[in-house]
Amino acid sequence: MIFGECSTGKRYLKQRSSIFFLDSTNLNHISGIAVLKDQFSGGIPHKLIAMTPPMEIQSLSNARAKRLVRLRKSRIRRSEGVLIAEGAREVGRARDAGLVPLELWYCHGLWQSNGSPAEETADWGGENQVESRFFDWAPPHVSEIHASEAVFRKVAYHRDPEGILGVFEAPKHTLDTLQLDRGRLLVAVGTEKPGNLGAMVRSAAAAGCDGVLAVGAAVDVFNPNAIRNSTGAVFQMPVVEVETDDEAVAWLHNQDIRVAAALAEGGTSCFDANMVARATAPLAVVVGPEHAGLGAMWRDAADVAITIPTVTHGVVDSLNASVAAGVLLFEMLRQSEGAAS
Repeated sequence: MIFGECSTGKRYLKQRSSIFFLDSTNLNHISGIAVLKDQFSGGIPHKLIAMTPPMEIQSLSNARAKRLVRLRKSRIRRSEGVLIAEGAREVGRARDAGLVPLELWYCHGLWQSNGSPAEETADWGGENQVESRFFDWAPPHVSEIHASEAVFRKVAYHRDPEGILGVFEAPKHTLDTLQLDRGRLLVAVGTEKPGNLGAMVRSAAAAGCDGVLAVGAAVDVFNPNAIRNSTGAVFQMPVVEVETDDEAVAWLHNQDIRVAAALAEGGTSCFDANMVARATAPLAVVVGPEHAGLGAMWRDAADVAITIPTVTHGVVDSLNASVAAGVLLFEMLRQSEGAAS
């Protein structure tokens, strides 16, 4: 079966020797489309598209469904070099970041009942366009899967799935590939909650950081909660996973990057400290885990120890790690832009 478009713009469906011209111009619901780069002249079709039907999965024991459930585990995702983007916004952001899709899963019933609000579907042209455009952008190699509600609920990570999910190749960033164009960097040490890490990456992107170092073997940058809380920023922002404090400190010093270590108390007010960052004089804001803060190694490595002043002494002993990171990153941005003007 061949779907094509004539040079006059009229669309047709061809099966064997028969040609059926189509009145509707909205054929976005047709999935499994692979564009063939054949060019013709005159009235011969200038674009031919080969159609293959999507895979239908109704059984909870389906092998693909079972594999997707296994991909919830960080260890399995890392070994396969993939991530799962769940939801219209997240899949759209992965697409826009140029990530390579491997599988696209869709459930019509769940999308109709649980689909994203309009503000989360702008990347697709609005809420009413998501369903029709979901498969259009995918390359020919991508597996397109229509799942029943029961199957989709089984494979989805979140409790109330929207009915849209994608498996993508995970981007890989290293210390060697990190570019310090603005000289602003966030170092998140021992961040145990994926949601906190995602929120930090989101703040780092908003504050114009060049990247994030996620330090600690337990860190999972592409945990579904990290992806959701970052609103997809983890797809665009270079996030480098560094296993040990030693490695991170050594790299920062070798790159002549100043270290501003965030302490709950005892440091210079972040509003008084020099937090100006430039490409020629980069600065890394280092935020530790909420339960313990930064250890002695980071305190010793710091060029400046900074504290966010609070007015509720004795009531609040520290801020949420992602909130603290946001305050410090935007203070770095404020000072840096002020110094440049």
